[in-house]
Amino acid sequence: MIGGHCENAEIPKQTLVRELQEEIGVTPIQFEHIKTLFDSNNDHTYYVFVVTDWKGEPESLQPEEHEMIGWFSVNEAVELELALPIYRELFTSLEEN
Repeated sequence: MIGGHCENAEIPKQTLVRELQEEIGVTPIQFEHIKTLFDSNNDHTYYVFVVTDWKGEPESLQPEEHEMIGWFSVNEAVELELALPIYRELFTSLEEN
């Protein structure tokens, strides 16, 4: 999961494009907003997108932000140490759809 905060007057789609370019060097071409998550522990709202087409090859441009970058099945992803525990439920629900 690549993430970040909206800057200035950005809307979530603009943040998605900027963060993917900054963190893994890709420009999303085709994507869809699939879920909005709210974490009451820190009062943050997370907009989750699925990117199905992009320009460039994913690589870790900010290794201090990522322990690893790779492709994972849902079963593998739920076993990872994730930034937010709610990601496990999200991944599982995506597989069911």
